[in-house]
Amino acid sequence: MRCEVVRLRLLSVEDPARAPADVRNHLSVCEYCRDWHEDLCTFEQNVPFLPVPGSRGKAKLLARLLDDDRVVAKTQPETNRASAPTLPETSSLTEPDHPILIHPRPVAFPSVMAGLAAVLLLVLSTWLLHN
Repeated sequence: MRCEVVRLRLLSVEDPARAPADVRNHLSVCEYCRDWHEDLCTFEQNVPFLPVPGSRGKAKLLARLLDDDRVVAKTQPETNRASAPTLPETSSLTEPDHPILIHPRPVAFPSVMAGLAAVLLLVLSTWLLHN
């Protein structure tokens, strides 16, 4: 089995720690794939610890559903409309908890270095010609 096929198979299984038998056979003989598999398993174990940004999708959906009389009429009797659950203030639905940071486009480091090298070469060559 080729290494590329093994990596694709490991990415396609739900739990890479429980690899199929043919993949395990390849892992037993291929050190590169074995290291890659260990890294993948470590990554999979740490995914639950990644921070997840908050979402207001559920609150917005509930606000839309509760404001729509047709949906309320289908789900609740006419007498219970007043006792519908209340949602938080609308300002909390629109203001983000965290400011969204927009990073400027990074400067292309190689092109900047090439420009600096060209300027330095020009300065050095003119200095050498005048001396």
